[in-house]
Amino acid sequence: MFTQFFYAGLLLIIGFIIIITNHKYGMLRDKATAGIIAPYSYSRVQLAWWIVIFLASFFATMFIKQKFPNIDPSILMLVGLTRVISASSSVVEKGELTSLVSKGFWTDIINGGDPHRLFTVFVNIGVGSFFIYQVFTNLVTATIADNVMPIIPNQILELLGVSGGLYITGKAIIEK
Repeated sequence: MFTQFFYAGLLLIIGFIIIITNHKYGMLRDKATAGIIAPYSYSRVQLAWWIVIFLASFFATMFIKQKFPNIDPSILMLVGLTRVISASSSVVEKGELTSLVSKGFWTDIINGGDPHRLFTVFVNIGVGSFFIYQVFTNLVTATIADNVMPIIPNQILELLGVSGGLYITGKAIIEK
């Protein structure tokens, strides 16, 4: 029971640090002209989502099992894919400052209900939630640290890649 509370606590603490940092520096928002509260950037929020999940899983495994966890290459591919999506989003924006004003977190993230955004958001919520569930379960049942971090099947990585591609192409079309 302690292990599950410890992991949940790490998720909350790291998430809280991201929220506080965003509040102070706006790291989850698009770059905007002075005086404007810019909309939240989906790609930055997605990157933060996976960073929180990965770091909490890594540290919980390390402290509870008292050994560095085995990080499957699929997890590294996931983190890399998320960063590529974030970088591609920046390329589409061409480094320009936005003059758009935030309409609130959820509205900014789904961009008013664009289908490509909804698909991408829900795929990431689903896969991230399942990742958390797997670590949550494995922290209790695994006898060694090597078996705590899940292996992400290639099909799921492909699904995340396709959803990221839909997001980037949809963003590119809207930006024009």
